Amino acid sequence: MGAFVNSVFEFLFKYRPVVFERGDFEFGAPWPLLVLLLLGLLLAGIPLLTYLRARGRIGAVDRAALLTLRVAVLAVLLFCLARPILVLATVVPLENFLGILVDDSRSMQIADDGTVRGDFVLDELDPDGGELLNALAERFKLRFFRFSDAVDRVASVENLAFSGRHTRLGDALTRVHGELSAVPLAGLVVVSDGADNSDRPISDAILQLRGSGIPVHTIGLGRERFDRDIEVSRIELPRAVLTGSSVAVEVMVVHSGFQGETVTLNVEDAGRILSTQEVTLPREGEVTTVRAHFTAAESGPRLYRFHIVPQQSLRTITCRSSPFSVPRRTSSFVSMWMTLTNCWGAFRRLVRSCSNIVR
Repeated sequence: MGAFVNSVFEFLFKYRPVVFERGDFEFGAPWPLLVLLLLGLLLAGIPLLTYLRARGRIGAVDRAALLTLRVAVLAVLLFCLARPILVLATVVPLENFLGILVDDSRSMQIADDGTVRGDFVLDELDPDGGELLNALAERFKLRFFRFSDAVDRVASVENLAFSGRHTRLGDALTRVHGELSAVPLAGLVVVSDGADNSDRPISDAILQLRGSGIPVHTIGLGRERFDRDIEVSRIELPRAVLTGSSVAVEVMVVHSGFQGETVTLNVEDAGRILSTQEVTLPREGEVTTVRAHFTAAESGPRLYRFHIVPQQSLRTITCRSSPFSVPRRTSSFVSMWMTLTNCWGAFRRLVRSCSNIVR
């Protein structure tokens, strides 16, 4: 039914509905629209007065029908005189720039169903015959960037190493937008598995690009959800304790696919393991509360790291740490910072489906 309606719409109005959605509808009449409206009211008023004064056998319903038909014909005529036009923005070949941001982090080395994510990038964006690269190069001047811990301009995807420890999507978008602000920018293409593990939200960069009218197209790689994953979801601990005292911390752990298995929870301070505890995981979806104990031996602000030892069945050991700061106390206290080593949310895709590369 939808295809039939689109066909009828295209027959009547020459273009498909999607073209009208992307364009701006305007009028190209040489005279103001107000003049046309006044003229229409004048022409519609003449038959209205005629039917009101007419006397005869024609009933009120017939008069209303005839008046409606005449007014409709006048409306169509005035609409045509207004010269309606559809304005579409098109890209002039090789006069606009397209920024291509490629994820250069270690997660791009993961193989999904036997295919490494980074291989897609090397194949499709290969300067010596990549199908996607050739299609884009016919219409745009291409600028390549790799991003992970930092953002760098590269000549081609041959310079990618897929060795970065972080994926900072927001910083990458902001940096590339600023670097290409002096040229006519048609849009940005982000090629990533979406494993954004930076501390800054990506929404700020997206709002800035939206305000500038620059579209961001995404190519998502990898799975949307892992069959086996573990997350340290929450930690409850005191804000300050006495030096040398024992600290009791409640750690909440959730998992997917590890029912009945035993994992190891470590508490670290500057790389030193303070506490190790074995945890048997319940059914999937249930939260496990682990009570960990360690001694706060040193005074001053401390950064404690709580994490699950990576399992062999996990596809990657790269995790995301979220720091929580605590104000400084006196030297007789130990002020604590804590980090949640979160493997659960570290691999979520920026965009869940591939969009059109060129609008």
